[in-house]
Amino acid sequence: SGLTQITLPDNVTSLGSAAFRSCVNLERINLSPRLTTIGNNAFADCYELDSIDLPHTVRQIGQSAFMNCINLTQITLPESITNLGYSIFSGCSALSQVNLPDNLQSIPDSAFSACSSLRSIDLPESVTSIGVSAFAACVSLEEIVLPDSVTSLGNGVFSDCESLIRVELSDDIEAIPSEAFRYCD
Repeated sequence: SGLTQITLPDNVTSLGSAAFRSCVNLERINLSPRLTTIGNNAFADCYELDSIDLPHTVRQIGQSAFMNCINLTQITLPESITNLGYSIFSGCSALSQVNLPDNLQSIPDSAFSACSSLRSIDLPESVTSIGVSAFAACVSLEEIVLPDSVTSLGNGVFSDCESLIRVELSDDIEAIPSEAFRYCD
């Protein structure tokens, strides 16, 4: 039992930190069309959440906002977002499709770590840096193409990506960091 569905009123503009954290039975949430901010850990550990439609008004999503949403299969981030909180989708083991906004500036630390169903991801040309362990333990990730805009990679960025068979690095990468491709069989 427990909370399985919720519809937020149209006047809600912000979800605070851990607003729905560990609502383990929450399957569906209808967000306000005026929502601008999703706080840290807002939906972390909502194991049954399998989809969420983010309104185009969302400008900020905090750290670990969707961490361990193990049934979340796809996400489309609105164009209004330019930065993401770290570990935002970490541990989302069913996540297989991600649509990133065209003006996203960076992929933060551990953003997609342990997203074990993610096979590929298209990075927008606006991304200049990819953080520490951003794609670590994405065991199904087969291919990654870094746009020429990427100049910086964090340590362990693709570590433990055991299915990785093709990597296309940006011409402007300045260094390959420690453990960047560790255990990429």
